[in-house]
Amino acid sequence: MRIPSFVGHRRGRAGLATIAAFGLVTSTALLTVPLASPAHAATNVVVSGTAEATSTQGTSIVTGDTLTFTFTLDLDSQAAAGTFDNSVTAFSLTAGAGNVGTWSPAGVNWQISPAKNVVTNEISDQLTVQVTASNAPALDGLPFYDLGVTLQWDSSVVDVQPTVDGNSLGTTLGTFTPDVAAASYFFELRGDDGSSYPSASYVATATSTPTNDSTSTSNSTLTAQLPPPVVQQFGRPENGECNQQAPSDLNWGGARDGGWGESWAQWVNDGLGGPVCTRTLVYSNTLRKWAVN
Repeated sequence: MRIPSFVGHRRGRAGLATIAAFGLVTSTALLTVPLASPAHAATNVVVSGTAEATSTQGTSIVTGDTLTFTFTLDLDSQAAAGTFDNSVTAFSLTAGAGNVGTWSPAGVNWQISPAKNVVTNEISDQLTVQVTASNAPALDGLPFYDLGVTLQWDSSVVDVQPTVDGNSLGTTLGTFTPDVAAASYFFELRGDDGSSYPSASYVATATSTPTNDSTSTSNSTLTAQLPPPVVQQFGRPENGECNQQAPSDLNWGGARDGGWGESWAQWVNDGLGGPVCTRTLVYSNTLRKWAVN
C-alpha cells in the first residue's frame, strides 16, 4: 500500500508553522523533507507520417509519389527567441519504392542541430517543423530550400499555449504526451526561386501510433516512480471556511486553490486533536505538476 505524504499547518501562539513529512505523522515533532523531482514517462515523442504528392514538380516529383518522414522531438527543449529549434533530435525521410519522380532523399544529411525552424501557434493549435540540408537534390532545377511538416490539432486534444522563452515544448503544447496521431498533417518540399519557394501539393497522414522513447517502461514501473500523494492539513478556522482561509503557501508545485474539506487530526491542539481542513495533492505525470485530487 502506498502511504500518502503529509503536509500540515499548525496554529499556535508562535504563528503559522509548516510541517512536511513523507510517511505518517505520529508525533508533534516538526520535520521538513524536500520533495524529490518527480520522474516522468518520457521527454521525447516520435512523429511519423507519409506525404503523397497530388501534383507534379517537373520531373522531380510526380503525382502519386510518396515520402515517409520520421522525426523525434525533445519535449523538454526550451523556447529561445520564440522558437524550439533545438527540439529535433532525429530526422529521416525515405522515398516510396514505386516513385516515378527523380527526387530522392537518399544520403541527405538533414540539419537538425539546430533545425531551421520549429514553432508553435496557439491560435491555430499548430506545431511546425522545418529542416534543410546542404546536399539535398534540386527540385525541378531549383536549389533545395526546405522541408516542412505541420501538425494541427483540435484544441480539445492539444491546446497549444503562447510561446514563452524558457518554457519547454511540452509545457507550450499543454501536454508531454501529445496525441500526434490525432493531428491533421501538412507537408511541403520547397525549391528556392528566391521569392515563392514552390512545392508540389501533398496529402499527408500519420503512419503509426505515436511512441515515446520510454514506452518499454511498464505502467507499474512508471507508477512506482511517481511521488506518493501528499495530504495537506491546517487547523480549521473558527468560521469553518476552509477554502477561504487556506494558507497560500500550500499551493506549491502548480497546485491551485480549493479542494479543502473538514476532517479531524491528532496533531492539532498540541496533540490533543481537533478539527482540521484537509485535501490531497497528486502528481500529474501528463501535466508534470501537482493537482488537487
